[in-house]
Amino acid sequence: MTCSSARAWQEFFDALYAYAKRRTPVFFFDNTGERNDKDEFFKGLQRLGDRFLEEGLAMIVLTKQPWESFPVKTFTEAMPPITPPEISRLLPRWSTEDVFRLYSLTEGLYALVAEAEGCGSFDEYLERVCGDPRSAFLTLVPSWLGKVFRAPEAYHVLLFGIVQQYNYITGLSEFTGYPKNKCEKYFGSLIEAGLAVRVYYG
Repeated sequence: MTCSSARAWQEFFDALYAYAKRRTPVFFFDNTGERNDKDEFFKGLQRLGDRFLEEGLAMIVLTKQPWESFPVKTFTEAMPPITPPEISRLLPRWSTEDVFRLYSLTEGLYALVAEAEGCGSFDEYLERVCGDPRSAFLTLVPSWLGKVFRAPEAYHVLLFGIVQQYNYITGLSEFTGYPKNKCEKYFGSLIEAGLAVRVYYG
């Protein structure tokens, strides 16, 4: 049986096991956390991994987003950050200033830097990632905020309102539905965390 003829995950993993008995390969599973049939997939993957470990047959490498966790026993190794020179090679049309702005925002995290491909500038990148709630950037923000704030979802909505050009407390209150005094309090916490600044006009 070949992998392409498998009709279920267990048949697929059985075919990988038979192949590993002959070749001793390294198997890569990309975007592992995006599986719709996670239970069946991870159950079969765990059985295969246990057999490989017991018999020393092969290695399995799983790639995932930083905020994902897997229900299988794994050894986690972080992908090294992308450096500014590497970003310059990835985005040759970008200015040096924009390259370092991107690096400062993303700290070289691949999932975030990768979303800059196809963008002509840092401003265009920000417009893309902040305007799409499915972007890796906005997906990661609530997870990161959860380490800093007790109610991360409230601060996430407030930050989203700010990037949508609601720059006054009144506008933020209308956008988020929060009372003005609550917006003022949350905004003060964002300032303390270094995520926002208050600018006075006139």
